[in-house]
Amino acid sequence: MPISYKRILPVGILILLLPQFTYAQFYSNKGIQKNANEKNAEWQVREGFTLVEDAGNFTTPVSIALLKNPGPSPDDVIYIVSELRGHIRAKLRNGNVIQIGEDEDISKPRKELPDFQGEMGQTGACLTPDDKTLYTTAVYQQGWGRSNKITRWKSIGAKPWTKIEKLEVFDAPFRGDTAGLAHQIGHCFVDSNYHIWVGTGDGQSWTSSHKKDSTNGKLLRFKSDFTQVESNPFYTGKKTDAQGYIYSLGLRNPFAIAKSEGGEVYIADNGPEIDRLVKASRGMDFPWDNTNPSMTYNNMMTFPKSIGPADMIYVPKNHKLTALRGHLVIAASHITSLLAVPIDDRKGVIGEPWWVVLPTKYEEERRQDFTGLALGEDGIYISHIRMRKDGGLLPAPVLKLIPGKISAEKMKYTGEQLVEVKGCRSCHTLGGVGSNVAPNLDQIRSRLDETFKSADFLKQIKEMESYSEEPEHEKWNGVRAKLADPNLSTKEKLSIYIPSKLQNPRFLNPISGMPNMGLSQEEIESLKEFLMDISEDSVRYQGLEKWEYNIVKQFEQNPRISLVLSLLIGILFGIYGKGIGSAFRKGFLWIQSRIRKGS
Repeated sequence: MPISYKRILPVGILILLLPQFTYAQFYSNKGIQKNANEKNAEWQVREGFTLVEDAGNFTTPVSIALLKNPGPSPDDVIYIVSELRGHIRAKLRNGNVIQIGEDEDISKPRKELPDFQGEMGQTGACLTPDDKTLYTTAVYQQGWGRSNKITRWKSIGAKPWTKIEKLEVFDAPFRGDTAGLAHQIGHCFVDSNYHIWVGTGDGQSWTSSHKKDSTNGKLLRFKSDFTQVESNPFYTGKKTDAQGYIYSLGLRNPFAIAKSEGGEVYIADNGPEIDRLVKASRGMDFPWDNTNPSMTYNNMMTFPKSIGPADMIYVPKNHKLTALRGHLVIAASHITSLLAVPIDDRKGVIGEPWWVVLPTKYEEERRQDFTGLALGEDGIYISHIRMRKDGGLLPAPVLKLIPGKISAEKMKYTGEQLVEVKGCRSCHTLGGVGSNVAPNLDQIRSRLDETFKSADFLKQIKEMESYSEEPEHEKWNGVRAKLADPNLSTKEKLSIYIPSKLQNPRFLNPISGMPNMGLSQEEIESLKEFLMDISEDSVRYQGLEKWEYNIVKQFEQNPRISLVLSLLIGILFGIYGKGIGSAFRKGFLWIQSRIRKGS
């Protein structure tokens, strides 16, 4: 029978898309607690950090440029903030915020945030390593359309960066492209070679991201005077040639870019419904064809549900933020959070991503988005925009994530959350995912049902009766006696065994390798309830049934499984599609006839 390629292609694409609709986020929230700073009580933070307000008097802050060597005086500038509506402000050592300049030639939206049209204007801000030149990125009105640009500024104040002057507006390679709403030029940084790196959105035209005569959908690299870098893959030497500035192609919205201490540049590319983390490669044309599946190829990591990467920094391995050393930290705008991804320049992603900051809840009357990050000597500065959901902007301070012990009351976790928080999967398998160092918790009922009936178990309990060195020996003898009682059901014994094992991991074996987690009675009860549910096969992992969770987790860890399934099922439908379609039709007609008879 001839293969119908017309059937293979659409069916394959459909099957490839199915996993995307079942994806859920499984980033670790281990150690997340209420923020100790009451002024910012709407945030949860990783244990060992606190989120504080660093500076106020902002309306639409989107990017932060830290001075490498700020002056020591109270009225010296520490950092510069670009705002979406064109204002450029600076924070002084004394805590005051001043306006130092404004780019008036930017696109003004017809509707303000939170309307989609409000997501355009001035975006990035970056300083040269010597603190002598500032660059900002923005969209401006060009005739009937919008175009990207980079502006170069110099300091003219009595104190450095207390007042600025525009030196040059560079838009030559951008003039042939249209900047789309929320698909415009993004953040920038200047490396030690004084090269400017900037990501540009695809202008809502995915085809332009692959064209060398367009700057849209690219990672671009310039010299500080806006000439082309000779080692760029498509160097021409002409300021008007877009291709000479291209470093990588095929991107959708590469707003979040960062460079590691090893010199690698990373991009968190914002997709339609899923995002990706890629390592920039000279001349690389990344897959992007306006579909979710194209965001899963040739990348380091797939974010199975879009987090909306807005900005990204790399934390060096000698930084004071020890827990974040060697991590990329991503500002996620869709759920207003910080996500840390451990990376190695040679090995790629080397561990599970984990949340550093999460919102406690979204307030019904307002919304807020993280927009920019900057790494200071002792913390991470975060810009964010606050707005009313029914329209209108709210004051938005720059926040700062600092190291420090959380003194606030710990959050109350469900049993499912405690599995993540306490790292149970580092030894056990749960929901089809984890390690085989210790017994599989998915099989806890069947396994313990056999154990409770075994002669070895009863012998072990008998031997423990004489283990007088055990703390609270008589108490645990009483517990063990109940587990040996033949009149108790397996379920009754489980309700005794689970909390006993969590409170005293060695109550049945003095040399057990399970550590004492120091759980509170409330935590023990939560875990007991969760594990008892597992034994009844009624538990839902992250809102999914066990089999659903297992499938989703496998797709998350290896998105290319979906490609293989697409090809296999597509081929099957191509060969047997006619027969399968006929069977479906017959089944439908049969059901329809049964319904009519019943009525």
